[in-house]
Amino acid sequence: MPFVAATFVQRFSDLVVHELDPSVGYSRRDLNVTPITPAIRMGTVVYRAKSADLTAAWTVLASAAPLVLTNEFAVVYGDHFSFNPSFVPRAIAANQYNAVGFVGTSGALQLKEYYIKQVAKDTAPNGGAALTDAQVETLKGLLEQQGIQVLKTV
Repeated sequence: MPFVAATFVQRFSDLVVHELDPSVGYSRRDLNVTPITPAIRMGTVVYRAKSADLTAAWTVLASAAPLVLTNEFAVVYGDHFSFNPSFVPRAIAANQYNAVGFVGTSGALQLKEYYIKQVAKDTAPNGGAALTDAQVETLKGLLEQQGIQVLKTV
C-alpha cells in the first residue's frame, strides 16, 4: 500500500467552537494591527488600552507585560479580506483596516485554545509572546472577562 503525504489545511472551524449569530458578525470586528515583520497567524492575540476610540490600533501580544485589566484583547483570524491562517498585515491607512478578529461580546463566543496557546507560547522571531502556562491561563481569564471563552482542546 503506498503512503501518501497528507497536508494539513487550517480551517476556520479549527479555531471557533461556537459563535452567536455568525451570519451578522456579532463577535467580529475589523482591526488595525500595527504591522510586524513575521506573519500573523490564526489565533494571534492583539491588545490595546481600553478606550472609546474604536479606530485605535492594536498591537500583537509579544510579552506578558500587557496582560492587565486596563487593556482589551482580540483574537485575529484573518487579513483585511476574510479568514487567512497566516498573513503579513498591510500598512495602516485612513479609513481602511488590515485584519479581522474576534472581540468579546458577553459570553457569546467560544474558541478552541490550540492555536491561541500555540502562538502565545511560541518565541521570537516567530511572532509569539513566549508565555508560560500560568500566563496563558491569565490571558484566558482576561479574554473570558471580555466574553471570549477559550475552551481546552485535546
